[in-house]
Amino acid sequence: MYRLDAAGNYAVLHTLTGGSNGGNPYGRVAIDKTGNLYGTIYNDGTVTCNRGVVYKMDAAGTFTMLHTFTTGADGRIPPPL
Repeated sequence: MYRLDAAGNYAVLHTLTGGSNGGNPYGRVAIDKTGNLYGTIYNDGTVTCNRGVVYKMDAAGTFTMLHTFTTGADGRIPPPL
């Protein structure tokens, strides 16, 4: 994940390694009024993979997985935002 400001300055905010923090961003991100970003990831980083994750990155750059889909009643892969 990266930030690109109006002056064209590029900065890496978080790297999805495919491990415990997931991999393969999926769809667009949403931003709330306090600057938190929300999005979806196709793989949760486990052996079973392809379960999908909903994540949040706050304005300070802290990355948090909010929900990992179980392939059960809550579904498998989240739809892209």
